[in-house]
Amino acid sequence: MELLPQWVISLLVVLIGLVFGSFVTALSWRLPRGISIFRHSKDKVESSDSSMRSFCPHCKNILSIIDLIPVLSWLLTRGKCRHCNATISIRYPLVEIFTASLALLFYWFLSKSYIDSILIDVFISMALAVILASIVVIDFEHKIIPDVLNISLGLLGIFLITSNMSVSHADLFDVIKTTLFNICIYAGFAVAIRWIFMVLMKKDPLGMGDIKFFIAIGYWLNLNQLPLFLFLSGLGGILVGLVWKKITGEEAFPFGPALVFAFIVSICLPENIFQSFL
Repeated sequence: MELLPQWVISLLVVLIGLVFGSFVTALSWRLPRGISIFRHSKDKVESSDSSMRSFCPHCKNILSIIDLIPVLSWLLTRGKCRHCNATISIRYPLVEIFTASLALLFYWFLSKSYIDSILIDVFISMALAVILASIVVIDFEHKIIPDVLNISLGLLGIFLITSNMSVSHADLFDVIKTTLFNICIYAGFAVAIRWIFMVLMKKDPLGMGDIKFFIAIGYWLNLNQLPLFLFLSGLGGILVGLVWKKITGEEAFPFGPALVFAFIVSICLPENIFQSFL
């Protein structure tokens, strides 16, 4: 029996998601620059220093709690740093809202499809939202998907499999074998797509980060979901490529956001949804 009504849990998921969205804004800024989130620092940091505490990228002053309230701080300061009055990018509240929206989406869908514990539901939803939001932001801004995010996605998939209350210990070995087979198939498709494009079109459509993303989602998706994932990732890639070229004039575009979009839809829709259109 649930102790709280679903709307209360959903509201808590959104609020917690906003807090984790603030973490994503820091992680997505630091990770590509090689700045650690674990070292302690003083009240002010140098540009090359690693700091656990959040700081203004312009004046390097450490931010206090009042500066770190998700969305609200940006609105109250009108997008300005309280210390140096420099403009704070709108990326921060947008990433926070995006992360919270993903967390709520995953809680709604994954809690009904995969697991039976509310605490595990919320943990999986938050962790998945943080990983995918970070991938989207970093790939858009730097055209890379850091290995640590792909590894985290795969490890979270392993945790999901082992924590699934509907899988008995007797069936767990079969589930692991099937998952490993799925990983090989997804990785094989990624390598094949890259090879075909390089041979026929002399273009490299997938970076190594994209291929590793294929491997990571093999822990989440089965073979029935592969056609839908490939279709949506291709469609998403075309749309992102067109918009990217229109805005930047560049031919090369980040494919990670299209992969994340396809993955999100694939895990939220029924497994046989693609076959229903055939």
